[in-house]
Amino acid sequence: EQRRCGNSACRDLEGRRAGVRAYSVSTGVWVRGVLSEEYGVATEKITWVVDDDDHVEGRAPANVERVTDGRSLGELLRTGELDVALTGNAGTGRAGPPRANWTAAPDEESGADGPYPLFADAGVLSADWYLRTGIYPLHSLIVIRSELAERDPGLPTALYAALAGSKRRHLAADPGWAGLPRFARQARQIGGDPVPYGIGPNEASLRALVRFSRDQGLLDPDFPADPRTFFAEGDYPDA
Repeated sequence: EQRRCGNSACRDLEGRRAGVRAYSVSTGVWVRGVLSEEYGVATEKITWVVDDDDHVEGRAPANVERVTDGRSLGELLRTGELDVALTGNAGTGRAGPPRANWTAAPDEESGADGPYPLFADAGVLSADWYLRTGIYPLHSLIVIRSELAERDPGLPTALYAALAGSKRRHLAADPGWAGLPRFARQARQIGGDPVPYGIGPNEASLRALVRFSRDQGLLDPDFPADPRTFFAEGDYPDA
């Protein structure tokens, strides 16, 4: 039966085996954080099965198990060796060697004999979560080498200004994000900017990512939660 994953149903994940590309991949961090805070799941009681090298070395806890025979997470899910898995590039949407020459594998459609979504109405739930919490699951950051910023302290601000200017030009030509359907869909769901720039609009998300990462052992417990402390000095106005 496909139904909303209520707290008790989600807690059935405890003691199960879940597939994710790497323990420290950002999608996995977000998923575990949501399961923990929204549904009361003790994610440390789940065995996380990975088929890729961790993105943050030396931080994987004891409940992480590595695939060593070359099979993909999709294969393990089909054979029943996994109870649940993330989809897309963070999970079953990849085939082949995990670090090189891998190919995109289409996620299987739900069926009587196949996997089905844990959350049948995931789009509605994700929009509701954002509107309640202000947390938008961040995925990527632009980084520059520290020695470049030390050599030119104005570089971070200049790079941010260039990216913000590029966004403004895009919106001037395509205010509804028609050229980027995923962003257009997200804008409709949240009734606002699908890619807000600046520390202020992203503060709730950044604090949540730090909190989740500390809870999951990926950051030290005393890692600062204030986003302003871990970005290069510079001027980052909302855009």
